[in-house]
Amino acid sequence: MLGLVKQLPSTPPAVIGSACHEGTAAFDKAIIAGEKILPNDTANIVEQYIMYPPEEVDWGSVTKDEATRRALGVYSRYCQDISPKIKYRQVELTLDRLVVDVDGVEIELTGTLDRVYSECDWIDHTSINVATNPTGILDVKTGANACAQKTGKHKAQIGVYELLAENTLGTKVNLPGLVARLQTSYQFNADVEPVTNAQAALLGTDQQTGLIHHIAHLLKTGDWYGNPSSWLCSVKYCPLWDSCIFK
Repeated sequence: MLGLVKQLPSTPPAVIGSACHEGTAAFDKAIIAGEKILPNDTANIVEQYIMYPPEEVDWGSVTKDEATRRALGVYSRYCQDISPKIKYRQVELTLDRLVVDVDGVEIELTGTLDRVYSECDWIDHTSINVATNPTGILDVKTGANACAQKTGKHKAQIGVYELLAENTLGTKVNLPGLVARLQTSYQFNADVEPVTNAQAALLGTDQQTGLIHHIAHLLKTGDWYGNPSSWLCSVKYCPLWDSCIFK
């Protein structure tokens, strides 16, 4: 019998990412509210999050000064290079829960959406047939390798966000999903990449089963398996590391 699952401390990359999310959200909310704002005006939010994180952190060899430098570096790039090129409608939108019945298995979807947008310089709007109420979602991703990762790996998550956004807003998501990728090391690269057909990957098509059907199958049959090749297979991330037989 397994014992209680212990709560692991957070890590520097996670805290840096959360600090960037907090700071960029405050910056974009001020713009939506019509305020005249500069990146320096909300930079203190990033700094305070690093200095006083809300959870226990295993800092390892990373100092708070280094974490602050990295968080502020990519936060500034977002405020200067990404935010001005996108017209946001909502920031940090809490999404209504949605229960999806898949082959007799009820799967509950919940979450908080980083951004809802209506215009973006990275999209050729003339090629998209949207008559009224253009609506798309954007998810912010941070990390040392964020800009090197393929956006296709986020399709399932973007699909969930789009599905929940439609349920919450009562309108069709008719613009491509976007991923804002913020690199928190080296040159602090920042870019935006579209993620197309995300809902199709999640829900499937007439010709192919979607990911949510595979999840329902796992839940229904209990056919779970260990995956020691996953980057999450680590004492840092898995609370069952000590008792796992698959690693």
